[in-house]
Amino acid sequence: MNIIKKSKNAFFSSLFFKSLKLAKAKPKNLLYIVLFDVLFVLAVSAISYLFQSIPQPASFSLALLLMLLHFFIFVFAYSFFKYAVLDYVLGFVKEKKFSYSGLKDFFTLNVLIFLIISVVLISINVLLASAVKAEYLRNILSIVSLVIFFFIYACLNISHSLFVQGKSWRVSFTKGTKLVFMKIKKYLPVYGFGVLVMLLLFLIGNLLVFIFSLVAPNALGFYRAYVLVYSIFTVLLLYALHIINRLYFYLIVERVK
Repeated sequence: MNIIKKSKNAFFSSLFFKSLKLAKAKPKNLLYIVLFDVLFVLAVSAISYLFQSIPQPASFSLALLLMLLHFFIFVFAYSFFKYAVLDYVLGFVKEKKFSYSGLKDFFTLNVLIFLIISVVLISINVLLASAVKAEYLRNILSIVSLVIFFFIYACLNISHSLFVQGKSWRVSFTKGTKLVFMKIKKYLPVYGFGVLVMLLLFLIGNLLVFIFSLVAPNALGFYRAYVLVYSIFTVLLLYALHIINRLYFYLIVERVK
């Protein structure tokens, strides 16, 4: 009972719970965040379709130029919509008038981050492809990708939180990178809560599948419908966690800085 009580107290005093309370207090901000996220997905889809419809140039220099153009347009679209999202994330904590005044510096910050991410990913892929046997490559790439995602997700959220709190793009990048590698314990609970929620969802989902298999073993159509609903619910839950994590990272950075 003491363990349950301590766990309960720890949860209700955590920054994750504080993030949930702040998000619940301003549902209008949540709606705007969802709106800008949806607009970003639509914009990226349109950009991808546009560049896929362009015939590949025979010249290497033209192909490189096209690739860089695609990169910068993507980063600008990301920066444009993410800047608006961060403005509303900040709005959970304090009143602020919406403004795009810092978009140029935010774009510069994201260009730097995404360039480094691209170089790191390409280097790791080339290194693993040349050093690891083909039969092990897929599994090792999955593990490495998971580790890289861990740091990339933290890097983007921490750097962006610093920027929206008034730091310059240089300070946001340097201090953000330092916090990512030096303060892992501070933001590790972000992943802990996410893993716990997904584990519970996985266990409940499989338990329901087991029950359905006993009650109606031949109801294949019902099972397919359940899988579809379960998959949609999982995606929506992951997205909801992602929204809360933006606020969670902001509060962590505010406390650490």
